[in-house]
Amino acid sequence: MSALRQHFDVWKSSCADFSVVAHQLTDEQWALPTDCAGWSVGDVAAHAAALESELAGDEPLRVTIDKEAPHVKNSAGVYTERGVVAPAGPYAES
Repeated sequence: MSALRQHFDVWKSSCADFSVVAHQLTDEQWALPTDCAGWSVGDVAAHAAALESELAGDEPLRVTIDKEAPHVKNSAGVYTERGVVAPAGPYAES
């Protein structure tokens, strides 16, 4: 098995595991703070979903970022914040 195939299989498995865990969280757990300054568990999930969406070829989210937020320190911070501030996240259930 090629190294690329091994990396792909690990990525695919980690995405599936992430989804399983996310679906088991309670509302209270979604709101818990994380080690990422200013982000809750739900914010981290929204960030991950936005990045995966963009990597899959979807249009990058177009949102306004509050550059005054204490945890947004540079252009990389602005980029990573997009999935968090998008209305209800990139994969909100309707």
